[in-house]
Amino acid sequence: MLGHVVRGGRPTAFDRLLGSRFGNVAVRALLAGEHRKMVSWLPPMDLPDGVGTRSKDDPYCYLVDLPAVLAATKQLLEGQSPLARWRASAFDDLEDVFLL
Repeated sequence: MLGHVVRGGRPTAFDRLLGSRFGNVAVRALLAGEHRKMVSWLPPMDLPDGVGTRSKDDPYCYLVDLPAVLAATKQLLEGQSPLARWRASAFDDLEDVFLL
């Protein structure tokens, strides 16, 4: 999801360029026979083996296996992923700050 959609504002120049870069990588992947992949911007951590690869067409984009993305999303929604547990604990730690 592009940043301006999350922020609820107008797209920045970076958002516009990111959309073009994602489109470029996605189309080139399809032409190369890659299917069931999602284009992602630099992941925040190393991807597990076999889940994703850096795009040959853009060094900042990755092609991530779509079934792996859907499985991780399911874990997030169920509160079972390490990321979801970390975020919940971070919000618990900051609860008093948010009440100010």
